Amino acid sequence: MPIFEKLDAPAKPGAAACVSTIQVRALGIGQVLLDGKPLTKTNWVSNSTKELFFLLLAHREGLRREQILEILWGRRSESEASVVFHSTTYRLRRAIPNCLVHEDSLYLLNPAMNFNDDVTQFEEALRRAEQTRSNSERIHQYTVAVNLYRGDYLEELYSDWCMEIRERLRRQYLDALFALAEIYERRGNLAQALEHYRTCIEKNRDREEAYRAMMRLQFRVGDRAGAARNAHTYTWEEFSRSWSLTLARMLPRITW
Repeated sequence: MPIFEKLDAPAKPGAAACVSTIQVRALGIGQVLLDGKPLTKTNWVSNSTKELFFLLLAHREGLRREQILEILWGRRSESEASVVFHSTTYRLRRAIPNCLVHEDSLYLLNPAMNFNDDVTQFEEALRRAEQTRSNSERIHQYTVAVNLYRGDYLEELYSDWCMEIRERLRRQYLDALFALAEIYERRGNLAQALEHYRTCIEKNRDREEAYRAMMRLQFRVGDRAGAARNAHTYTWEEFSRSWSLTLARMLPRITW
């Protein structure tokens, strides 16, 4: 067993945390703050240490050692991956004392520690928005979720494990923007509706229903020039190749 593994064994479940608040930002560039102070590259020592933390945060139920090796270092030999695993877990325990637990053959973040992370807050706000019957509360919760979304999930990482999470959260964010726009439109707040449709398009230019809704709304408020500029973003060839006829048929109604 490597000397660093002997010196600093994983914490036992329920071990007291050395910090009172652990704030985690995974939407955008990943960041961890201990009592308000962000961990730096010096604290993490290596990118693998930071990635291991976020991997375990995404799997609060825990992962077996062999699962971690496959996910993070699957292209290395077993002996090489094992050495990197031991050094990385050692550095993680140094960066965030008592955060790593080894129980029933699983490595997981200490359940006794409170990780205040933006992904959980984001999804909780979406859940409350979908469950409430109040339009005002729905607007509030969707707005909370949209404001929490500072960027794509761990946008600095290109590992396969985070891609599915990134796409799921991005879809939820775009759906929240679109839902907000629809609510504002139904309430007659057309300026806010247009703003959210526009943001939705800026974030995903392939979202046809957002284009269709914004063009419809621009016609409604008499902004035919705006609708023309919006439609002119794409050529007839692009419309006919990848978009429905519904949107393409709107174009002849526009005065160029």
